[in-house]
Amino acid sequence: MHLVQDASVPEHVRNDIHILPVYEDAVEITRTKKTAIWDEWTKNPISFAPSILNMPTPRQAPVPISRIVDTDQYEKEDGYDITKTKSSEIGISEYTNANFLSGDTMFT
Repeated sequence: MHLVQDASVPEHVRNDIHILPVYEDAVEITRTKKTAIWDEWTKNPISFAPSILNMPTPRQAPVPISRIVDTDQYEKEDGYDITKTKSSEIGISEYTNANFLSGDTMFT
Protein backbone atom coordinates (compact mmCIF):
# COMPACT_ATOMS: atom_id res chain seq x y z
CA MET A 1 0.00 0.00 0.00
CA HIS A 2 2.90 2.36 0.63
CA LEU A 3 3.97 2.03 -3.01
CA VAL A 4 0.45 2.89 -4.16
CA GLN A 5 0.47 5.86 -1.79
CA ASP A 6 3.83 7.02 -3.18
CA ALA A 7 2.35 6.90 -6.69
CA SER A 8 0.14 9.84 -5.65
CA VAL A 9 3.16 12.08 -4.91
CA PRO A 10 4.14 14.30 -7.88
CA GLU A 11 7.86 14.11 -7.03
CA HIS A 12 7.77 10.31 -7.08
CA VAL A 13 5.99 9.94 -10.42
CA ARG A 14 8.46 12.32 -12.07
CA ASN A 15 11.65 11.06 -10.40
CA ASP A 16 12.13 14.53 -8.92
CA ILE A 17 14.45 14.58 -5.97
CA HIS A 18 12.79 15.73 -2.78
CA ILE A 19 15.21 15.74 0.08
CA LEU A 20 12.67 16.96 2.57
CA PRO A 21 9.32 15.18 2.89
CA VAL A 22 7.45 18.34 1.91
CA TYR A 23 4.36 16.61 0.53
CA GLU A 24 4.05 14.17 3.38
CA ASP A 25 4.54 16.95 5.95
CA ALA A 26 1.88 19.12 4.29
CA VAL A 27 -0.62 16.26 4.31
CA GLU A 28 0.10 15.47 7.96
CA ILE A 29 -0.27 19.13 8.99
CA THR A 30 -3.57 19.34 7.15
CA ARG A 31 -4.79 16.07 8.71
CA THR A 32 -3.90 17.05 12.27
CA LYS A 33 -4.21 20.84 12.41
CA LYS A 34 -6.54 21.88 9.62
CA THR A 35 -9.25 19.33 10.21
CA ALA A 36 -12.00 21.23 8.36
CA ILE A 37 -9.92 21.16 5.17
CA TRP A 38 -9.02 17.51 5.76
CA ASP A 39 -12.67 16.60 6.27
CA GLU A 40 -13.60 18.36 3.03
CA TRP A 41 -10.85 16.54 1.12
CA THR A 42 -11.83 13.13 2.44
CA LYS A 43 -15.62 13.26 2.50
CA ASN A 44 -15.97 12.04 -1.11
CA PRO A 45 -13.02 9.76 -1.76
CA ILE A 46 -12.06 8.97 -5.32
CA SER A 47 -11.46 5.33 -6.04
CA PHE A 48 -10.05 3.45 -8.98
CA ALA A 49 -12.24 1.89 -11.67
CA PRO A 50 -12.46 -1.82 -10.82
CA SER A 51 -12.41 -2.58 -14.56
CA ILE A 52 -8.67 -1.81 -14.63
CA LEU A 53 -8.09 -5.06 -12.76
CA ASN A 54 -9.22 -6.86 -15.94
CA MET A 55 -6.66 -5.12 -18.19
CA PRO A 56 -3.76 -7.22 -19.46
CA THR A 57 -0.68 -6.74 -17.30
CA PRO A 58 2.92 -6.25 -18.42
CA ARG A 59 5.57 -8.89 -17.82
CA GLN A 60 7.33 -6.61 -15.29
CA ALA A 61 4.25 -6.47 -13.04
CA PRO A 62 2.11 -9.51 -13.88
CA VAL A 63 -0.48 -9.11 -11.12
CA PRO A 64 -3.74 -7.25 -11.87
CA ILE A 65 -3.41 -4.97 -8.84
CA SER A 66 -0.39 -3.33 -10.53
CA ARG A 67 -2.86 -1.54 -12.80
CA ILE A 68 -4.00 0.57 -9.84
CA VAL A 69 -0.68 2.40 -10.26
CA ASP A 70 -0.16 2.31 -14.04
CA THR A 71 -2.51 1.42 -16.92
CA ASP A 72 -0.21 2.42 -19.81
CA GLN A 73 -2.46 5.35 -20.76
CA TYR A 74 0.43 7.77 -21.28
CA GLU A 75 2.19 8.82 -24.45
CA LYS A 76 4.54 11.53 -25.69
CA GLU A 77 3.07 14.33 -27.77
CA ASP A 78 5.13 17.36 -28.74
CA GLY A 79 7.63 16.45 -26.03
CA TYR A 80 5.00 16.33 -23.28
CA ASP A 81 3.58 13.32 -21.47
CA ILE A 82 -0.19 13.26 -21.82
CA THR A 83 -2.91 10.84 -20.88
CA LYS A 84 -4.63 9.04 -23.74
CA THR A 85 -7.92 8.80 -21.91
CA LYS A 86 -10.37 11.01 -20.07
CA SER A 87 -11.98 8.03 -18.34
CA SER A 88 -11.48 6.88 -14.78
CA GLU A 89 -9.61 3.84 -16.11
CA ILE A 90 -6.23 5.32 -15.30
CA GLY A 91 -3.57 4.48 -12.76
CA ILE A 92 -2.88 6.76 -9.83
CA SER A 93 0.65 7.59 -11.03
CA GLU A 94 -0.69 8.61 -14.44
CA TYR A 95 -3.43 10.72 -12.86
CA THR A 96 -0.91 12.42 -10.55
CA ASN A 97 1.58 13.12 -13.33
CA ALA A 98 -1.12 14.62 -15.56
CA ASN A 99 -2.81 16.79 -12.93
CA PHE A 100 -0.23 18.04 -10.44
CA LEU A 101 2.98 20.04 -10.62
CA SER A 102 6.06 19.43 -8.51
CA GLY A 103 8.89 21.71 -7.44
CA ASP A 104 11.14 20.79 -10.37
CA THR A 105 8.38 20.89 -12.97
CA MET A 106 6.57 24.11 -12.13
CA PHE A 107 6.50 26.75 -14.82
CA THR A 108 9.12 29.50 -14.43
